[in-house]
Amino acid sequence: MTLKRYLRLVLLRYHRRQLRPADAPLPVATPHVCRHCGHAFNGRLCPQCGMPGGWTRFTWRRLLNGFLDIWGLGNRPMFRSMGHLLWRPGYMVRDYLGGHYLSYFPPFKMLAVLTVFVAAIIWLLGIDTQTAAKAADPLAEAVGKSATGAMFLQVRDFFMGNALYRLLLQVLLLVVAVWIVFRRRGLNFVETAFAMVYFSCQMQLVSIAWLALTRTFADHSIFPYALPELLVTLLFIMDFRQLYGLRTWGAVWRTLVMTLVLAVLYALVFVVLGAALFGVMAVEGTAA
Repeated sequence: MTLKRYLRLVLLRYHRRQLRPADAPLPVATPHVCRHCGHAFNGRLCPQCGMPGGWTRFTWRRLLNGFLDIWGLGNRPMFRSMGHLLWRPGYMVRDYLGGHYLSYFPPFKMLAVLTVFVAAIIWLLGIDTQTAAKAADPLAEAVGKSATGAMFLQVRDFFMGNALYRLLLQVLLLVVAVWIVFRRRGLNFVETAFAMVYFSCQMQLVSIAWLALTRTFADHSIFPYALPELLVTLLFIMDFRQLYGLRTWGAVWRTLVMTLVLAVLYALVFVVLGAALFGVMAVEGTAA
């Protein structure tokens, strides 16, 4: 066997492995009597109320698992889902949207947990998330004297100080941009939203490694992540290629178009908000 043929077989096996969904739990026929409703059944869960079989008394281990579940650390699908997001993200999302959602950790809960970890790393390492000078705030100087302007600044500072809410708002624009570009590829708007939340989890995972290694925050990026735009673009190309079944070039040019659409959406939001803010301020000034 030649080296070229051997490498081709290795890549083929790797690709087949990527396409295979996460293994579901094997069926069991263990008899149980539900502690909640008293129904006799065979299997893992009571078909009447959903209570797990094999109930045990509360122990210290169960207390620890309950605490870790708050952060997603006591649940095996959390770590399995993170692994799948790193090497088969698009295929994993296809599995999730296709009905295998019990095999993977919920996307919104995972995004919240990972965002907390990213914020913790930024705080622990003392990473500056703002560039240049922060002393002069032109927007605050322009609108801060007005009651409407002061309220606008409070809302802005709230989202700037809450990483999760800011990320969700930015991901919403990202969802709109992706749906506009890929709307003919088979996913509706809600399915696109779930996919982008999972891809945001992937970006947050890579951001954790990036921040730990470089201790730098990629500022002035159109994407709502701590990563450089080039790295985010490459990850999106891989994600869209797997999710939508595209060839590499098709994923590349669609990702570039999506980035352009996202920039236009940002500009429209800023224009609308700015016009509304200064319009209200002008009315207040006239009334005064």
